[in-house]
Formats: sequence, structure tokens, C-alpha cells
Amino acid sequence: MFNLFSLDTFSAFDQQHLIILLIFTCMTIIFSILGCHLRKVDNSEMILLVSKALIGFTIIQELLDYMNRYLNGTLSLSVDLPFHICNYVLLLSIIAIYNKREYLFNFCYFNAFSGALIANLTPDTNGIVGDLGLFFFFLHHFLIIINVLWMIFAYEMVPTFKGIITTAIMLNIFGIPIALINWLIGDGANYMYLCTKPPVENILLIGEWPFYILAMEVIGFMIFLILLVPFKIRALIN
Repeated sequence: MFNLFSLDTFSAFDQQHLIILLIFTCMTIIFSILGCHLRKVDNSEMILLVSKALIGFTIIQELLDYMNRYLNGTLSLSVDLPFHICNYVLLLSIIAIYNKREYLFNFCYFNAFSGALIANLTPDTNGIVGDLGLFFFFLHHFLIIINVLWMIFAYEMVPTFKGIITTAIMLNIFGIPIALINWLIGDGANYMYLCTKPPVENILLIGEWPFYILAMEVIGFMIFLILLVPFKIRALIN
């Protein structure tokens, strides 16, 4: 029987990976269409219900992911602390769904369609525990995108240029204590990939340490600007 989330057979952009991407992309589209429909019919009660469901489900899947790591005896300070960018983007995404803060939405939007999207396309499987761990990896990263699109379509939240600046500043501020944590833990700790490049094939990762970090600062800012373009075009049309 074909195991879609078999870690042993997984390889980037093979048939298994593409099917996983297709399934989660369909889920993402469904939530986007649902949010758009509920907003158009002004069904605020259902929007609130789905929002609560997304918040609850996001929390539960994180707890189950860590339970899976614990039961497999692989929990490690150097790998499993929630200090990668996508860890706190996911957390902030459910806070943003709850309080609708613009700066949180912006931070989640720009990171969802850069970091989380890239993680789905070129996944770093180091630290993933078993087949269930692979499932949680993709669920985690697609939930970031789903939560952000839900805010866009259900709540009409829109990213801004100010949001790009805020996001860039927040990322660099977060990097300071994370770098210290990496140093204190040692033992190969590489949160936010500040010590070494992720072991993936990605043309955006240019050079070795520390030059790939500087390159990503520039490339990331350019990606953020590109992600703002569709909303500026829509504003001009309307």
C-alpha cells in the first residue's frame, strides 16, 4: 500500500512530494473560497466559527507534532525548540486571526508566501520524526498559508509597504536572541538557519556563512515587494 507520507521514500519534487503539494493546495483553495463566500454573504457568525476552528486546529496539530516527537524519544534542544521563523509565524497567525492586528497580519503574510511557501517546495527533512512527522511538517507550513489567506478573504485584510518595513525589522530583531540561543545550546543548533545554510537545493541560498544571510536580507526584501504588487494593482483597478 502506498504511504503518501513515507519519510523513507520522500524526495523533493518526486511524485510523492507533488501529490502532497496538490492535496494541501486544494485544501488552501477551499478555505480561500469559503472565506470569500462567507464575506460576500455577510455571514459573520460562520466566519467567527471557522476562525475559532482554525485557531483550535492549529494549536492541536502543534501539540500532536510535539507529542509525536516525545513518544519517539527524539526531542532535542538543538532541533525541536519553536525558534525557526515558521514556528513563530504560525503562532502569530492565530493571534492575528483573533485580534486582527495589521502589523501581525503583515508579518505573517510576507513570511507565509516567502518562508513557508519555500519550505513546502524545498523541505528540510532533518529533524522530522517518522512518517507522521512528515505529515505534520507540511500541515504546519500550509496552515500558515491557509490562516493568512483566511484573513485576506474572510476579513479583507491587506498588506502594506509599511508592513514590509515592519516585517524586515521584526525578523532582524528576532534573529538577535535566536543567534544567542544557538550559541548557548551549541550541539548543532541552527534555529532560523543563522549558523549554516539549510541542506536543501534552493537557488536563493547564495554563498556560505555569513554571506547567504546577507543575500537573503536583500532577496527577502525583493520578494516582499513582489508580494505587494497584486494588492497595489487591485487598488488601482478599483
